This record gives sequence, structure tokens and C-alpha cells, in this order.
Amino acid sequence: MSGVRMNADGGVEQIVCCEINAEMTHCETSDRACQVGQVMSGLTVADTTHSSCCNLVDKITDDCVTKNADYPGGFIAKKNPLTSVKSCRKFCAETAGCAAFTLNPVSQTCSLKDSSHGPISRDTWLAKNGGVSGLLNCGTDKSHFVDVQGNCVEEGTDYPAGFITKLESTKLSDCIKSCQDERLCVRVVAIPSESTCILKSRKHGQATSDSWITKKGSVSVSLSCVEDTLDVPPTEFTSFDIDVKEDCLEKNVDYPEGSIAEFENVSSLSACQDLCSEEAKCVRIVALPASRKCILKNSNHKPITFKTKAAENGAISLPMSCTGNKGKSSIPYKLDIPASCIEQGDYPSGRIATFSDICSLSECMRLCREEDACVRIVVQPSFHRCHLKNNRHENLNVENAVAERGAISVSAACEYDESYVDEYPEETFDLDIPGSCMEIGVDYPDGFIAAFNGISSLSKCRKLCQREASCVRIVAIPTTNRCILKNSRHSEGTKVSWAAKQGSISISMECVNADAPEDEKKARKHQEIDEEKHRKEKEKPRREEEKEGTFDL
Repeated sequence: MSGVRMNADGGVEQIVCCEINAEMTHCETSDRACQVGQVMSGLTVADTTHSSCCNLVDKITDDCVTKNADYPGGFIAKKNPLTSVKSCRKFCAETAGCAAFTLNPVSQTCSLKDSSHGPISRDTWLAKNGGVSGLLNCGTDKSHFVDVQGNCVEEGTDYPAGFITKLESTKLSDCIKSCQDERLCVRVVAIPSESTCILKSRKHGQATSDSWITKKGSVSVSLSCVEDTLDVPPTEFTSFDIDVKEDCLEKNVDYPEGSIAEFENVSSLSACQDLCSEEAKCVRIVALPASRKCILKNSNHKPITFKTKAAENGAISLPMSCTGNKGKSSIPYKLDIPASCIEQGDYPSGRIATFSDICSLSECMRLCREEDACVRIVVQPSFHRCHLKNNRHENLNVENAVAERGAISVSAACEYDESYVDEYPEETFDLDIPGSCMEIGVDYPDGFIAAFNGISSLSKCRKLCQREASCVRIVAIPTTNRCILKNSRHSEGTKVSWAAKQGSISISMECVNADAPEDEKKARKHQEIDEEKHRKEKEKPRREEEKEGTFDL
């Protein structure tokens, strides 16, 4: 924070205020920069005095006080000037009906709220201008939030990792309902003082009572516990949605053994795929629509068969390598950020949040820019999934399971013209080929065979290539729905050609047509044999009936 004041000679002195860990520490009447480990405050106050500058926001050690936040609504009183959180909290404690307070450091105004205030927010004007907010009974009185009773409610407990999303909520029961509606959620960790809850997947860590969340008086609830013991009915699905394209589906078949996990009450094939995508070793799913069961398989599964109980009960199987087959891919994914910003691969760890049903890079980047700690996004286009990463992420990895499934990444620091997003065509290009074969923002000049306009997907472009004997590569330009076929005389890949700058996607036919692994070859052979046996077994009774029914003339 900086300001000016008049000195004894009538001149103007520059006041520089520094912060450590976002807390005001001291001010200097000089023009020198802040010391190592300090940063300039984001607030600006003019015509202030040295002493008021230093006391504008006192050192905050209370975990129940949140900077750059507000509790909208429920206003009952205000007082000015109050220069510290301590004095604002005291004003709240002395005022009947006060449940929360917000201090405006710029105007030095303390606003009080009653219990009708809304959930904590970072989107109001006050929050965006440095508001400091807290609850009067933070960490002690949770009765306004915890409306579920029983042994399932774990007080002062956190389960690190496994983050799915963070939601605003005024009741614990609403948190539980949100968890039931999220197919990957198995637990909620709620912060009553902030009216928020965090949904956790089965990848969460062990329980702890020593985290920044527990210091705010968190409570945790396991979804399986609450559905078994409390009056909170589990979400039941009455049908199983086959919301995946037919290309890769194998019906009435099974792949025995190699099971990683089984899930009950799964609503659709795409939901089963989501569960598989969360497990690094999962290569295939086997779903049982009649019982809404989803089985995840690793590479140790046995060849395909028609003769297991699962197959006889209508099991459906599909490999995760067929990522473009995802049901959500019926909505094409927009690569509406310039290819110069896109990297192919994953940046493991450092995950802040994960969002599903995100249909464009720009939408994922918008979510990142709303989160202060986000420095990078990692996107899985085939699954319409967006991961936000903080600066604790690892280096680029192009070989892990996420990368092999076509992950791409964009740094939040990459600058580009927003008009690129605005002008990106609405009629987009379907990325329905495994992402591991795609080279985004790459062109292979020369070797031209033919070009086609009005092509709506990578798979259609590939089919055009397959019809041409000399075609070894396709270069697609999603922004113009153009498909270019290349022969073996094409040049080396480049990122500086006109097509590359338009965000072209290049795919080698050798990659997409690569021979299946040996176990897949065997599986196909077994499938052909089983199909032939199955056909003969079905025809045998009919032939015998025809033979018995013949009349010899």
C-alpha cells in the first residue's frame, strides 16, 4: 500500500507499506522497495498518516478471519473509523444480533451482519477491494450449519487430497446431497464458519486433526456412513444410460479377471468411464446395465468371452483407449486458445480443483483465473475434464496415464488475444480420435494429396485418408473444418507454418492404425471363434426342427 502525506516543510512524502504473507507489518516513509520476503500491498490509500497506514489492517492470526472476502446481506449496523479486525470484532460482540462482520480497510468501516447473511463470497465489490470478514462464533457454534446428527459427523477432522470441488452451502445436509449428486464423491469436509463444503473422491488421504481446515472447525461425513445410518436416502438410478457412441461397444461380452474395483448404482456408461479415468491402471470397463454395476479392469484381464455370467446378463465392455468414444464427445471440445500456448502432456500433482463437463479450453482457463493460486490448467478433452494446478505441480510428463489419454496443458501466464476466443467458430470440430495420437499446433508441409472442407471430426478425416492408398498422415484445421491428406513425401513437423498458427492438428495413420497388443489380437481371435460357435449353437436346433418336419415324397 502506498500513500502520501505532507511533511513539516509542506512537501509531499511517499509512504510505502509492506506485507508479509498477506498481513500488514510496517510502513516506511521512503521510496525504497520492500525487503526480501515482503510484497507491496494491493491497496491504495492517499493522504493518510504514517500511524493510520500501519494500523489499517492489524496482523491476522485468527484462522476464522478471511481476507478479500465478504458475507453479503443481513446488514444491521456500521461504524467508522475502525482500523483493526480486533476492534471490528469487538463492535460485533457488543451489538445485539451480530453474527458476522466485515472490515473495509480503505474506508476503515466495520459492517455488522445478522444470521440472515449469505455464504462467504469473494465476488462482491467489498471482497474484491480488500474486505476482511469473520464470524463472531467461528469454530465454536456450528448449530446453524450442522443439521445432521449421529456418529457419522466427525468434528474437527479433515481428509486431505481427493479434491473434487468446493461449494457454498448453508447446511451440512445440502453438502451431503451435493455429494450424492456427484458420482465420484465419497465424502464431504465442511467448514461451517465459511458456509462451504468440499467434496472428496475415494483418493482422499487419512483422517487428520491438524490442517488449516481443522483449525477453522471443520466437520467431515462419509457418504456410505450417512446413507447407512441416517435419514438421508441414497441416490437411486432407475435405469442405465448407454450414453456412449456405438463404435467401440462390445455387447454381451466379458473380460474375466483383472478387476481393480467395482461400483454399484452407477447411472451410465460415461459415469463408469469417469471412474476408470480416475484410476491410473484402468484400461477397460465392463458394465452391467441391469444391475447398474461398473467394473474397472487393468491390463491383466483375460481375453474376451461370451460364456461368463456377466456376459449372459448383458454386460457391455469398451476399452479406455477409445477415448473419442466418450459420450460427452457428442459435444465437440473447443481448443479455443492459440496453439502456441498449448503443451501436450500432464503436469502431475499441485491439483487445486477438478471440473467436469467443461467443453472448451477458454472455459477452463476462466475457472483458473478466478482462483488466485491457479498457475496452470491440464485438460482432458475426451472426458471434458478441467484440472486447475497450483505452483506445486511437477514437471511436464508425457508418459503417465493422464498424458496417454490425450491431456493438454496451458500456463495461466501465457498471453493471447481474447479476440481469438470470441472469434472461434461455434460449429466446432469433434476430437474423436485418441488424444495420444494428436499433435496440436503442428503442420507437416508438402506431400499434399487432397483437401476437403466441411469435415466435422477427426474420425471422418481419418476415413478419407484410409480410402487413399498413399495417405500416411492427416492435418486437420478445426477452425475451418478442413481436412488435408498427406503422403510420405511430407516434410518434418513444424509449428511456424500458416496451418500450425491456425491450430492445426496432425495425426499419423501409423499411430491410429497401430497393431493391437498381442493379448488384444488373441482376444479378437477368441471373439471370432466364440461368435462362430455361438452362431452354430443357435442354428443347430432350427436345423434339427427342419429335418424332423420334412416330408418325403
